[in-house]
Amino acid sequence: MFRNGYHKTGIKALDDDAFKKAFKNFVSKDFSYRENFLQKHFKKSIDGYSYLGQEDSLNQYDFDQLHSFVLSRFNNLDDFPDEFRPLLTEPWDKILGLVKNLERQVLEKIGDNEVVKFYERHIGHMMSANYYPAECCLGQERLSMHKDVSMFTVFPFGVDRDLEFLVNDSWESADALKEVIIFPGYLIERISKGSIKAVEHRVRQPEGVIERFSFAIFSIPIPDHRFVLDDKPSTTTEFMDEYLNLF
Repeated sequence: MFRNGYHKTGIKALDDDAFKKAFKNFVSKDFSYRENFLQKHFKKSIDGYSYLGQEDSLNQYDFDQLHSFVLSRFNNLDDFPDEFRPLLTEPWDKILGLVKNLERQVLEKIGDNEVVKFYERHIGHMMSANYYPAECCLGQERLSMHKDVSMFTVFPFGVDRDLEFLVNDSWESADALKEVIIFPGYLIERISKGSIKAVEHRVRQPEGVIERFSFAIFSIPIPDHRFVLDDKPSTTTEFMDEYLNLF
C-alpha cells in the first residue's frame, strides 16, 4: 500500500498556520532563550530543541539545514516554551485523534497481529517540527537521507515536493501538497522482522531561496516500556540507542 514509499490517504491536510507562527516566533528569540529548551533539559524521549549546526542533536546532523523541535506529552507541559504550550492541548488532541485513526486503518490493512499488539501496548506519539531558513539553501540537501525512528510517520499538514523518497534506487518527489500522508519507519521494520521496510527519505534543495516548514507525527515506544524485538527482551531506551547507532 506504500506506493513510492508512502501512502496518500485522501484525507484533507490540516491547517498548520498556528504551528508555523509558533516556531517562527521561537527561532526569532535570542539563543540565550532558545538554549533553555535543548534536548538535554528534557527528561523523557528526545523532546526539545536542535539548532542549525548543532553537533550533539539526537535527530539531525550538524550539516543539516534546519532548526527542529521535538514535541510530545511525554514530558510536562510546563517544560516547553510559551510558544508551543497552547498547541500541546486541544490542537494536539485533534491531530492525534486523526493520526491514531489513520494508523489503525493502516494496521488493519497490513494484517500483522504482532505489529497490532505492539502498537496497542507500547506506542505513544511525538511531533518533529522543522524550520528551514531561506538563507541556508546551500549544498545538495536540506535534510540528509535517513529512516525515521517511528513505527509510522504521518504528515497531518501535508508535504511539499522537496520531500523525496528512495524508491528502487531513485529519488521520487512527494506529491500530496494538501493531503495527509503516512509511511513506515524503522520500528515497524524491526517489529515485523523486515517484512515491512522503512522508507529512506530526504529533503532536497528547493528551486529558489525560500524558507520551509514541516511537521511530522512519529509513533514511537512510550518511555520506560519493556517489550520484545527479534524474540529478545528490549526497552525503549535500548531501541532508541539502536536507532541512533545507525548514523
